[in-house]
Amino acid sequence: MLDNKKYKIKKLTSKYKYKEVTLTKKDSFDLTYSSCIDKESVIIQKKSKLFVECKNGQVQVFPTYCKKDEIHIGGLSIDLLIKEITDDAELNSYRALANFHYKEKALFGRTSILVAINRTPYLPKVIGYIELATPFYVNKPRAEVLNAPFHHNGINWKSWDIETTKKYINTIVRIARCVVYPEFRGVGLGQILIQHAEEFAKERWQISNIKPLFLEISADMLKYVPFAEKAGMHYIGETQGNLNRIHADLGYLLTNYRRVKSKEIVSNKQMGIVEQQKSRLRKAMKLAKQADITIEEFILRLKQLQEKKTLKDFAFFQGLVSLPKPTYLKGLDATADLFLKKQLKYLKNDENSFYKLIGVERINAPITIKNLSISYHSKIRKTHTAQAVYNAFSISPTDMQSPVIHNLSFDVQPSEIVFITGSSGSGKTSLLNFLSAAAAPKYRESNNSILSFPGNRKIGIFKEIFSNKPLVELFGQYDVNFALQLMGTVGLSDAYVYLKKYEELSKGQQFRAQLASALLTQSNILIIDEFCSNLDPVTANVISYRLSHLARKVGLTVIVAGAHCDNFIHSLRPDKVLRLSTAWDYEIIPGEEFMNSYPKKKHLLKLQTFAFKDEYLSKFINGGKQTTIRKGKPKIDLGFTVFESSKRYITGYVKEITEKRVCDLTEQDALKDGFGSLSQLKAALKRIYKDLNRNSIVTIYSLSLLDFL
Repeated sequence: MLDNKKYKIKKLTSKYKYKEVTLTKKDSFDLTYSSCIDKESVIIQKKSKLFVECKNGQVQVFPTYCKKDEIHIGGLSIDLLIKEITDDAELNSYRALANFHYKEKALFGRTSILVAINRTPYLPKVIGYIELATPFYVNKPRAEVLNAPFHHNGINWKSWDIETTKKYINTIVRIARCVVYPEFRGVGLGQILIQHAEEFAKERWQISNIKPLFLEISADMLKYVPFAEKAGMHYIGETQGNLNRIHADLGYLLTNYRRVKSKEIVSNKQMGIVEQQKSRLRKAMKLAKQADITIEEFILRLKQLQEKKTLKDFAFFQGLVSLPKPTYLKGLDATADLFLKKQLKYLKNDENSFYKLIGVERINAPITIKNLSISYHSKIRKTHTAQAVYNAFSISPTDMQSPVIHNLSFDVQPSEIVFITGSSGSGKTSLLNFLSAAAAPKYRESNNSILSFPGNRKIGIFKEIFSNKPLVELFGQYDVNFALQLMGTVGLSDAYVYLKKYEELSKGQQFRAQLASALLTQSNILIIDEFCSNLDPVTANVISYRLSHLARKVGLTVIVAGAHCDNFIHSLRPDKVLRLSTAWDYEIIPGEEFMNSYPKKKHLLKLQTFAFKDEYLSKFINGGKQTTIRKGKPKIDLGFTVFESSKRYITGYVKEITEKRVCDLTEQDALKDGFGSLSQLKAALKRIYKDLNRNSIVTIYSLSLLDFL
């Protein structure tokens, strides 16, 4: 293939997992399923890249999209690859996460998928994904904000009317799904995925040879999880939904259906019902029959849903009722985004609005403790066994006091996060129990203690939740929307989690549920023992980060205790640390100073890397090289590999490894390695490896950009 030459596609075959493209008799190649290419596309080659020609520019289709990124969670950094799906392992991991959320509900029209890949051993390969798709034709807030003269790069309209919509609907690309692995909710992965979707859309998306100018997302979840706004998208309003008109629409349809049945209307074609309306009509009749209610009762129940929104009724009318959905839009270049900003009259309030709605009142004074001593007091029964201990150690108590804490003085300021640490038996739990008064009768306090608690204190203790109700019912007895926002705030933003009972949650999710429970009671002091003691390092960091972020937003005072903190201390970010010991001494350490004694951690991708000269890497990308031959025994394993030169990198796969002596190399080996003859191959090897001889062992690595069965 020649640079800057244009090619028409002779054949395009979709293999479901990937696309096979034929340009000439000699030139064919495989593309990912996400690549935006059609049978009518005109292909342009520029060096080692392939582009599709569009009316307003060009989009790249080869090599595949693959970018490095990372999540920062306090003191933990996790390396990521954001990429198109290029092998079966990635595809299967993506499907598992997608099926968990959507139960195999497929999207229609063109779709492109980007996955977030990580290599942490105890986590799935795909920890998040984002799907781009064709936009819906009707979206009221979008139509309003685009309804002004627009001129940019060959795309022009005076107003966003029906004709403009037909002509330029493909200047919009829609984020259809953005899914994050449950334990990574609330740490910014959704924002990272949107940022890469934006880059992919700018560089690689097209429909009908039109590149998009705007990125759009509409979803119920955006009411409760504001990740789109955090990624720089603009709130433009809510879609209409059909709640206010569905009962009237269905009433009309059902009435006409009866007239058809009674032959008042000869043909049901005269009803003028579009396919979507017909589908709703059939579903409505089926639901009414299943519920054993009349059509009139069904319509009345649907009408009442406007006045009293209950989870039970929404579940009953699922598939019929659609609620207004928040819509966000962003221009994909400076001109489009400036146009959008000028059109926007009102921007959505920032995320603090819901935090205010939670209604937590900051404590109005510090917690002050001076000269506190705590000891366990036990009555000793006089038994033969006890007497043996008395005699052995020359003691004769009738009762026993076991000091745990001695002359402790410290304070907790309003909205501080305090971490209490120390070895087992140092009194961490005893101190927390004293502060929460959960076990006060067991303790004897010294008479010279001075204790001061704020008058408006409302203590929340993290404890197991004993309820058989689904979470959304547990937290939303009177207001389902508030419950969904509350759970989104603590990171329980998943439809199936909403419907789970507490006992069905993971340990990390249970902690989030306990946090939601404390917020629901408007507690302003949270006390947590054994903090993150049974969580893996990543989940511990995520939980700590979420707690710290939320506490500082709402104004909570947080006191947590734990023996080990190296996995999460940088994510918790305590203001001060109280270190206890079994010798009854203690130390108060500034949070920053304490954190500095713990190194930050990084979860590396640990990707296998294969170095190339840039000319050879270009040849491989262009299809002129299928193997690479290196001196010596194998040093690279089969599987996913980063191929890199001094100028760039791409991802691919080592598919096969073969050892040979130089004297056994064949003409076929030379052709696969991109050389015209065996003598050219040997000459090239000799230039690289000066001490190479005919008996030297070389390894032939067979390479590929995709790895699908």
